[in-house]
Amino acid sequence: MITAAGAGSGLNIESIISQLMTLEEQPINALRRDISELSSELSDVGRLKSAVSDLADVAEKLGDESKFGAWESTSNDEDVLVVSSAEGKTSENHQIEVSELAVAHRMVSNPYESVLTELPVGDYTFGSGEESFTVTLTSGLNTVSDLRSAINDSVDNTTVQASILNVDDGSRLVLSAVNTGTENVITAPPEFTELTAATDAVLEIDGLAVTSSSNMLTEAIPGLTIDIKAVGSADIVSNQNMDDIRDLLKEFTSSYNDMRSTMDNLAEGSLQGDSIIRRIDSAVRTDFFTPVDVGDSSEYSMFEFGFTFDKAGVLSIDETTMNESFAENLTRAVNVFTNEESGFASRMVSTLEEFTDIDGFFDIREEAIAARDKALDDQVLRLEDRLELTEARYRRQFGAMDALVSQLQSNGSYLLQSLSSANSGNN
Repeated sequence: MITAAGAGSGLNIESIISQLMTLEEQPINALRRDISELSSELSDVGRLKSAVSDLADVAEKLGDESKFGAWESTSNDEDVLVVSSAEGKTSENHQIEVSELAVAHRMVSNPYESVLTELPVGDYTFGSGEESFTVTLTSGLNTVSDLRSAINDSVDNTTVQASILNVDDGSRLVLSAVNTGTENVITAPPEFTELTAATDAVLEIDGLAVTSSSNMLTEAIPGLTIDIKAVGSADIVSNQNMDDIRDLLKEFTSSYNDMRSTMDNLAEGSLQGDSIIRRIDSAVRTDFFTPVDVGDSSEYSMFEFGFTFDKAGVLSIDETTMNESFAENLTRAVNVFTNEESGFASRMVSTLEEFTDIDGFFDIREEAIAARDKALDDQVLRLEDRLELTEARYRRQFGAMDALVSQLQSNGSYLLQSLSSANSGNN
């Protein structure tokens, strides 16, 4: 048991032992500093891995052709037609001439004295196009108003809408087809006659005739939806949305600069002089400075598309150069970035994944740090055990010395007392 020392001799043995243990603890304190530095190194490696992974994620987006700016199709006269394009739609430019709109068929009943006029009870069958349904009027629920409600409320009816008009010659029941076009003509009992003839939309696209039962054309030009509004002429013009391209390249630029900033900060900390930063920087810059060959007998520098580095290594985009390169040959420009075999994006992703993949450089580095940390922890545990034994040994040694000094002091006191008594007797 460790006890207070020096009680017998009066020496400050606790202070002596404390100073000796401070010297003994120097190796373990050095190990603890090493462990703290390893913890900082592991944290910094994690920060760098995250920055590289973020750049790899953006580089993957850079290789996705669908992210490279959708085409926007517009009409030069939206009073005649409105157009929209599907995602990923490419360039479309067309001349449209609309000569007739699609119109829904309408029928009207003979005039009734009022909406409360009673109709014969029984079944009434209606329809539009290929669909039909039957409603039944029963005694007490057989007025003109009841027939309108029965038509509109029928669960089998999806094609005909009924309404009532109170006009000069009385109340009339009007049937309107839900869908336009001649293929959706209404069928009704004989007391109904045609009010509005059904017509199809008739137009020409680039001089070629197109007929549609609907004013909303979704298949005439694949990928485009044309909503006809009026008779007349309009041009459909498609343009690449350069905002999407600019935003994508700027996102990549920003992510690259974030990674560089992280590397610069870490190079002044626990990763100062570390080869990992030089390796990443060299690999990524090599991808920028190596021309891209997509198999068309030409090589393309990334700087042709607006990328530029300043003296500090900060990446930016020259939008004028970017716009000119994409405008010159859009398909080629997109292919330089997105080609699966040799495009810039796939090359950059491959480079970065050498560091970020499972069993990649970062995993190997983190495993090495973890192994060193465990080895140091084991050394600390062994030294702590040894320190405890050393302190116990010091206490035993100084305890024995303390007891010896105490005994000598006691014997000396006894001898002095004896001599003093002898001298007193002689006198």
